[in-house]
Amino acid sequence: MDKIYYSQADKRWANHPYPSNLHPKATIKSGGCGPTSAAMIVSTLRDTIYPNQMGDLFRSNGLRAATGTSPNAFTWIANKFNLQVKRSVYINDAVECLKRGGIVVAYCKAGGLFSTGGHIIVLADITGVLKNTLVVYDPYLYAGKFNSGIRKKCVSVKGTKCYVSVANFKRYCDYTLYLYEPTSKYKVGQYVEVNMDVLNTGSYADENMLVEYVRKNGKPREQFWVHASLVKNNKLIARAQICYTQGHRYIVQVFDKQFWVDEDDITKVL
Repeated sequence: MDKIYYSQADKRWANHPYPSNLHPKATIKSGGCGPTSAAMIVSTLRDTIYPNQMGDLFRSNGLRAATGTSPNAFTWIANKFNLQVKRSVYINDAVECLKRGGIVVAYCKAGGLFSTGGHIIVLADITGVLKNTLVVYDPYLYAGKFNSGIRKKCVSVKGTKCYVSVANFKRYCDYTLYLYEPTSKYKVGQYVEVNMDVLNTGSYADENMLVEYVRKNGKPREQFWVHASLVKNNKLIARAQICYTQGHRYIVQVFDKQFWVDEDDITKVL
């Protein structure tokens, strides 16, 4: 699943008003890390929404705080957009959520690697051979932000992604975490069409063949048995019933065979 990144400084909404009683002239750029991070979460897990639109929702629902965005905003968006969220102060909970394909908001207090006066960021992924490096989407990322001091030592930047070890994030940041679990687009019992890239392994049993699933996201390939009539030109196209959901992965049944598929390989509901 691709994670959506937004910047507070994007000219499309940078100057959109996000005022509070203490900062009546504030904009998305100057004070909108909260709605920008929330827009990343909702756009990734549900439907596209932009930081200016999220900022207006926060203001109209009393979630714009005097100096930023209320932490209540991150449970509010779960209720508003039908998301699963869990509040935590343990970085290991965030790591496990990211491993499952989820996404996390870190509500950071003043100080640390990403904040001077308080900041809200998104933990988008976990990477590295040992799965010990966080991929951070900082909504207020600018050139040179991590070029000095402890930031330079601990954070590297490539494009819109900031990389920091789990250990350094835990050591240098003071945070509350909001963990959003991946949500399933399709439901158990639905009939769908699957359209998958597969390779014939050369193994056959009666009318069945063993194929290797070529996953679009580049993750490890898997093998499973399927009726040979369903495979043509390295494509498996079939009517399937969803038997189990796990975020953006599904166990489907085609005839008498069950196997895992990714959401990207489901083309339509039948």
